[in-house]
Amino acid sequence: YQRRVRGCCSGMTIVKLLSCPCLSLLLFLLFGLTTIVSGCGAGDFDFSKSIPTSPVTTTDSDGKTYYVTFCTAVSPLSNCDTNPTFVNPTGCQTAAGTPNFSLGLLSTEKWSVSGGSLFVNYTGGSPTVVGNREFGILFQCPSDGQESLSFAGEWDRGKYSFIWKHHCACPGKCAAPSHGGSGGLSGGSIFLIIVLCLLVVYCVAGVLFMKFKREATGTELIPNKDFWFSIPGLVKDGGLFLWCKITGREMAQYREV
Repeated sequence: YQRRVRGCCSGMTIVKLLSCPCLSLLLFLLFGLTTIVSGCGAGDFDFSKSIPTSPVTTTDSDGKTYYVTFCTAVSPLSNCDTNPTFVNPTGCQTAAGTPNFSLGLLSTEKWSVSGGSLFVNYTGGSPTVVGNREFGILFQCPSDGQESLSFAGEWDRGKYSFIWKHHCACPGKCAAPSHGGSGGLSGGSIFLIIVLCLLVVYCVAGVLFMKFKREATGTELIPNKDFWFSIPGLVKDGGLFLWCKITGREMAQYREV
């Protein structure tokens, strides 16, 4: 007859491990949340404590005036397109004898880092004949320590560029985006709170159900007891599975006895 010899992984497969919802959730909490960062900045740049309290103005060669900000909306809105469609604009354009225009909306904010430089882009502004207006800001470190905003050009119809010399664009001047500081809870913190609340509800409701519906006692009050008691074994098998993959050992073997 044949007897199965328990090998390094005992036949455990990655599919079986990942089919455990709680184990998958644990892996997500350990590795997935590390990618969540603050919304006002990117990479090593954090502007969350330097959000303008009022828009900064600049003009172009044609005499148009621009009101620009980031991570908050332009106020007052009298400098922007008053159409209620364009909610919370972050850039506005005014000129004598012409309507005011919104250049982009806060809800479309996208931060990025390229070549060590920080950019933020906004879309969804007032329409032109070829599409909605949009604009981008390139942040630079002021060599003289003086912060300023300048109009860099209209690189396409209704698409504007600005250069903002800001101290937070200087290396080491502003800390990297935090995971929930004084500015409020981060997305990861909110997610963890929701998970913990659901876990509490699950435990309380499960115990009450087992006690009054199933008339269970002792450890039988634990909902899905067999599953929870099997987790240590699943973790052990998962570790062995990874060890086998790393060392190249066979997972399980059979031999004549």
